[in-house]
Amino acid sequence: SLATRHKQTSALSVEKELPSAGVYHKSPHSERNLNYIRTIEKGKKEAFERLSGDYEALLKEHEDVKKRLEASKARSKSQSTEIKMLKAQVTTLLETSKQNEG
Repeated sequence: SLATRHKQTSALSVEKELPSAGVYHKSPHSERNLNYIRTIEKGKKEAFERLSGDYEALLKEHEDVKKRLEASKARSKSQSTEIKMLKAQVTTLLETSKQNEG
């Protein structure tokens, strides 16, 4: 994933810049900085994963709302057609009633 690649790239760049433990002894200050960087990366990764989850949930919710909207439009169209038909029937009944009275 993008987050994994980003973390790997960041970790590699940090390791390239800092001497390896086998060759040089890391100072407490550089070790502290490295831990701080790792903490920041972990926080960014967690935030990215949270946002990705939220994004996926919003996409699903959006699809559900679109489906409900389409269903609502279909019901509305069907009801409009039914209303037109009923109005025509009422008009016909009124005309028939007037003719029968006359």
